[in-house]
Amino acid sequence: MGLRLPAGGRHDLVFAMPDTAVALVVDNDHDGGVRLRPEGAAAGEDPAVEDTSGWPELDLLRYGEPAAVPLDASKADRHFTIVLDRAVAMVDGAPAYAQTVNGRGHPSIADQLVAEGDIVRFTVVNRSLETHPWHLHGHPVLIVSTDGRPSSGSPLWMDTFDVRPGQVWEVAFAATNPGIWMNHCHNLPHAHQGMMLQLHYDGVTTPFGGSHTPHTGTGRSPRHGH
Repeated sequence: MGLRLPAGGRHDLVFAMPDTAVALVVDNDHDGGVRLRPEGAAAGEDPAVEDTSGWPELDLLRYGEPAAVPLDASKADRHFTIVLDRAVAMVDGAPAYAQTVNGRGHPSIADQLVAEGDIVRFTVVNRSLETHPWHLHGHPVLIVSTDGRPSSGSPLWMDTFDVRPGQVWEVAFAATNPGIWMNHCHNLPHAHQGMMLQLHYDGVTTPFGGSHTPHTGTGRSPRHGH
């Protein structure tokens, strides 16, 4: 079974180690990846690696058993829609064929304003022909649904999630980490071409200005930490 890893994302894998060596292969690269050997195995004893290119992808929305989560996405205090596309837009003060959010490029994209304690839900719609690994700084998000298919397995929390062409993702999180946070495509050339915005907690300010001053003109600056 294949496991998709978004750019800048991560998965924690736990499995029962068999008596033989195991290979973890990335992108069907038989010479790369990771080799795990059981205790006592001879050095250089590598497992046979089959062609993985045709393996089905693990459906994380269905994997595991349902469990309680600390938020109710159906009762969100704030709901934002993010439409990803390519269009002519202003990026850093100059016209460009940009990677856009809601038809605009950074820093002309409006902030997403939240208050501490809010349950926030946002919908990500990909109208472009490229995959966008979407990443909100400072907050893991709960995956609610993909293309209308609700998550029915174990609660699925992700740092970054791949929004493929034509897909619609619904995610939610609890606003419990006050700051001014980047919300952007984790394909960094896409972010540089305009596909990034800010999640801004009400009442939070920053002393930074100059080249870091966003379009609001308040002297606020995004936090780039995770």
